[in-house]
Amino acid sequence: MNQFVEITEALRGTHAQVPALRSRVERVRASAISLENRAGSHGWAGVAASMHAAVEALERVGQELADFQQAAEAAVTQLELIDDQASVTQISTHLAAAERELDAAAPKL
Repeated sequence: MNQFVEITEALRGTHAQVPALRSRVERVRASAISLENRAGSHGWAGVAASMHAAVEALERVGQELADFQQAAEAAVTQLELIDDQASVTQISTHLAAAERELDAAAPKL
């Protein structure tokens, strides 16, 4: 069971860093919006368009981090259900559920 605890703790640790990353992405996105608006007010259409593309990309990153956070929470929940009393079938079920959660989030990261 030590391996499950180790995996769960590693995932929990990674998951715990996501809110700080999301906050940083949101601050950078707000700065990009400000730069987009300033460029637009100066008539710099090319710069404004580039900043708009950056804003959209940062919005996608923020959503992908949110999706990963939800998947990690669900995977940790499944892994925490594994204990010494669980049958092989129960363990397999929980591992498969955790894997599905993480597989769904992985392509986005």
